Amino acid sequence: MAESSEQFRDQSRLPRFAKPLRYDLVLRPDLAAYTFFGSASAAVSMSVPTRFLVLNVAELAVDRSSIRFQDWAPTEVLQFEEDQILVLGFVRELPPGEGVLTMDFTGTLKDQMGGFYRSGEPEGDDGDIQPSAGALHVQGRRR
Repeated sequence: MAESSEQFRDQSRLPRFAKPLRYDLVLRPDLAAYTFFGSASAAVSMSVPTRFLVLNVAELAVDRSSIRFQDWAPTEVLQFEEDQILVLGFVRELPPGEGVLTMDFTGTLKDQMGGFYRSGEPEGDDGDIQPSAGALHVQGRRR
């Protein structure tokens, strides 16, 4: 099985040994600052023992201290921006079966239609803010 987090670089797909089953997301936008805070909980099924979990992540700042798989905190957290992945390394193997991965993150509400984005600018002197929106196509879900 996987020995180094570097082996996940330059891959077109995520490894198949860990499969997400369900996502629970909480997003709290700050529309005045064009930012958001999020927390994610993902049920994951592992087919074989592994020391690594690999996730798609783009343009998010993940709070490394918040990451947990069950009760285990990763000992290695590497974000490969060019590959849009986050690799979590654990000191011991995670067993086959189901578990829950949790983490917190922050991001920017951009004006491009991808991920969680803003759909306008403040209008007038009263500071009314246009709503934010999300694009949940394959690439947009990483943001």
